[in-house]
Amino acid sequence: MGITLDGWVKNSDGDVFTGSELRLHPRDMLRFGAVYLSDGRIDGQQLIPKEWIVKSRTPQRSVTGRDGIAYSYGWWLTKLAGQEVQFAEGYGGQAIVIAPDAGQVFVFTAPTGGLVTGAKHDARIAKLLSLTKHLLQ
Repeated sequence: MGITLDGWVKNSDGDVFTGSELRLHPRDMLRFGAVYLSDGRIDGQQLIPKEWIVKSRTPQRSVTGRDGIAYSYGWWLTKLAGQEVQFAEGYGGQAIVIAPDAGQVFVFTAPTGGLVTGAKHDARIAKLLSLTKHLLQ
């Protein structure tokens, strides 16, 4: 994909902890979103099976405790400005938002400043969704 990783946390055995702590530059987040936007293709090559992309845009869990937001394989699904969008969120409010019908990918970063409370994280996500909705109108 041409993405540069700044690192992933490893445990004492040297195994990569893939549950979190993936460090990506905004341009790499955008590139990853662009691959999803193009149904898994980049530079004429199918990197992610299209079936997986379609499946990840299909709600696997509708009751998430977040009004109007469903979940599917690492992505959150909602509607903004009348359009279906999917977003992946990271610690403190980092996010990749994909709006397939609009042909748009949005990337958000956020200063974490150390531990972020759940309420602060949720507020950041609400703000990015509001901003994305505004950009789609």
